Amino acid sequence: MEENDKSPTVRVSRTQPKQKAKSYDPFKLIACSKFSNLTPAPLTLKVTSKSLVVMDIHAHLSGTEVIGLLGGCFNQSQLTIQTAVPCNSLSTGMQCEMDPVSQTEACEAIIDSGLQVVGWYHSHPTFPPNPSVRDIETQSQFQSWFVQGGAPFVGVIVNPYGRNFQNESEFRFMIICDQWLDGEMTKQPFQFDFDVVHPVIDVNELITVTMNLLHKFKTYSYRIEMMERYRRKGELTYLEKMLLSLKKYLLLDGGSLQIGLIDKIREMVAEEFKSAATFNLQVNDD
Repeated sequence: MEENDKSPTVRVSRTQPKQKAKSYDPFKLIACSKFSNLTPAPLTLKVTSKSLVVMDIHAHLSGTEVIGLLGGCFNQSQLTIQTAVPCNSLSTGMQCEMDPVSQTEACEAIIDSGLQVVGWYHSHPTFPPNPSVRDIETQSQFQSWFVQGGAPFVGVIVNPYGRNFQNESEFRFMIICDQWLDGEMTKQPFQFDFDVVHPVIDVNELITVTMNLLHKFKTYSYRIEMMERYRRKGELTYLEKMLLSLKKYLLLDGGSLQIGLIDKIREMVAEEFKSAATFNLQVNDD
């Protein structure tokens, strides 16, 4: 079970505030509240290790926000997220939106695999995984659209490079309830605890997804230089830092498959960034 910080004390209202108590700031981060006896969680949440790994790799590669969709299944009161599908983002550095064509393709891929579209994810590269006011608005819209299909829709925020320089990324799974925050023109986000499940990973599929992401960010202006040092005074590279985060999920079963997969990801990233550096040097020389 993932451990989260204690939920802040919040005051909420069932009706939308008539006037703005404060100026509207779409980038303001709103702390998530925890479910309780008074506000029970509408479902239990399980997430496959493969889904977490794909989101984690995607988030580590970019200094700007990344985005994608989640596929899974809903059975009575249990939601299981089984896959993460990276999408192209329309990012301005301060925010990102999902490219409509990429979103459609991701939805089709999830449905063709026999799953439902049950959520979306995006990253907060260097700031806390609390949703912004705009994130809350986006999540509320998604919930309204996708609930018509009979399954819940969750949002996920991934924070790969936290301010405390922790090696493991932080994931926050959330939904938006109908309660309005007192003094704010936004609704209250609630965060889920979740269990990680470890079905057998399709190694070839994960390698393909990873390679596609590496190719995508090879010439991206705001990519993370994975072979450089993560901290100015540290010894870890961004690559090694990412691998430490992935091991939290890939090594829990302690099998050789996971160890071999970590080594394969290391080799792929190192080779791709080495070739990208050579490409950039040739371009500069020209």
